[in-house]
Amino acid sequence: MTALAVLGLSAALASPPPIQTGPLPHEPITDGDFKVHGLAEGGFRSYLGPEDDFDEHETGAYLHFARLQTVYTHPDGFGSVLQIEAASGTLVLLDATAMIGRKESTQLIVGRFKTPLSSEFLVPAGQLLLPTRSATSWLSTRRATGVQLSHHVRPELLIRGGVYNPSGSKPIQGVGTTTILAVDYHPGGWTFHAAAGTWIHDEVSVKVLGEDAPVGDRTGDVAATWHAHGWTLHTELIGSHRLDDSGWDGAVGAMAAHRFSFHENFDLEPVLAWDTIQQDDALLHRVGVGANLHLDNWHMVQTLAYEGEHDQAMHHTLYLQTQVGF
Repeated sequence: MTALAVLGLSAALASPPPIQTGPLPHEPITDGDFKVHGLAEGGFRSYLGPEDDFDEHETGAYLHFARLQTVYTHPDGFGSVLQIEAASGTLVLLDATAMIGRKESTQLIVGRFKTPLSSEFLVPAGQLLLPTRSATSWLSTRRATGVQLSHHVRPELLIRGGVYNPSGSKPIQGVGTTTILAVDYHPGGWTFHAAAGTWIHDEVSVKVLGEDAPVGDRTGDVAATWHAHGWTLHTELIGSHRLDDSGWDGAVGAMAAHRFSFHENFDLEPVLAWDTIQQDDALLHRVGVGANLHLDNWHMVQTLAYEGEHDQAMHHTLYLQTQVGF
């Protein structure tokens, strides 16, 4: 069962500091640094019904993932990121990136990394406030191999553009090219995000990629976030044109979270989220309610969450999850 995740806006690479609250296993990187970070997430999931669907939904303990990341930056303005993940007994390369230039001005990124289309998908896993991501990420390109250029026109205005191979973790030749242009504007406590992507392809590309093909050939995303005084409020809208030219799919979501700080090593953050997605003429509504207990300067997070989905019936799931990073 796919669950509702908190929406937010931040970039994993070549972007201003993340604005989304949540655990911070990745410390700020300064020039000349070589750092190693780890992140693990697991817990217990209980599907509550309806009874007819118990066989189709998992109940019990789970290990979502374990990740190891190395980050290097050089005083002359270049660096690298390497990140691997162990999930479901398989070791996967998530990121392998070389960067030239400074992210505060102009930077060229080459390798495998997150594409800057959906603002929600750009939120690092360590900063999600509910167990999994929002439905808005279902319609977006995700990690890909490519070349991307980012430029800060002003400190609060970032423009990113890139060309990517749509085949994902194992690049395949002859499957077309994905291009993305994204703009992020950060006035005060606000962040506004707009992005558009196009997959240039032919019928052979769709057949070669199969289930790994992008869900649409043209996709647009807009989002707005306000983050101040312990509050995070966010809304996002994404639309994707179907490959068979039969129309558009779309998703919209919103969330609100507030952080109560009792001590530097003890924060409590309730969160409420909702989204709706229409895909292939099927409509799905989702809601999430949870509370996050941040411990040890947010390097450990305990999450208790309820997530509900409604398609033909209402489905209920409870999560008790732990996340640890260093």
